[in-house]
Amino acid sequence: MKWWKKWWSYLLPVHLESVGSELNEALDLYLIKNRLRLTTLDAIYSFDDKYYNFHKAFEHFELPPNGAHVLILGLGLGSIPFMLEKTFQKDYHYTGVDLDDAVLYLFAKYQQERLKSPLQIIETDATLFMQSQSNRYNLICIDVFIGEIVPSHVKTNAFIRQLKNALLPGGRILWNMLYDTNEQARAVDKFIEYQFRTIFPDYQILQVLGNVILTNRAWNDEATSNHSEK
Repeated sequence: MKWWKKWWSYLLPVHLESVGSELNEALDLYLIKNRLRLTTLDAIYSFDDKYYNFHKAFEHFELPPNGAHVLILGLGLGSIPFMLEKTFQKDYHYTGVDLDDAVLYLFAKYQQERLKSPLQIIETDATLFMQSQSNRYNLICIDVFIGEIVPSHVKTNAFIRQLKNALLPGGRILWNMLYDTNEQARAVDKFIEYQFRTIFPDYQILQVLGNVILTNRAWNDEATSNHSEK
């Protein structure tokens, strides 16, 4: 990327590229204060270390040691590996899964060279990947959206059990969901009550702005009750 774009991005957002795909009609990439922000018509997909929901979640528990294996379902433009590497100074092995070829094109063009951590990228649907893979991970991050919608096929009991089976002992799941409107909140509450809780009874919730992050167990060793944190 040219130096003047980085410099200018501290004054005004710099439009880098816009593309479309079968999954997203419009994907707009901007450079803002030297941070890559990827947006759709109605949602922010990635924003480097300013992707606050996961940033806050990472501050709420002891991160795995260096060398851990991290699975990202819904890689986007790679905000999760970016902030873990650059902000939290972690050296992990990543597997990133994303179905949108346009998103992966933008990742390869603008983000991949900024990362030093080993990253395997797989272009497929998250559920198909979980059905066929046999590896286990220290941390699994789920950030699967089409616009503002979490597809129903990634909210099944079978998928949640596959997530559980893919965790190493002591492993953690972080699942990002929108919680901004009454309709979104009701849908998430219903999902927790009838599905997520049945497989992860020790679940916890972290509310961040208009999102919630679900996790499979207490944020720290002392916490034992199911509650929301802000």
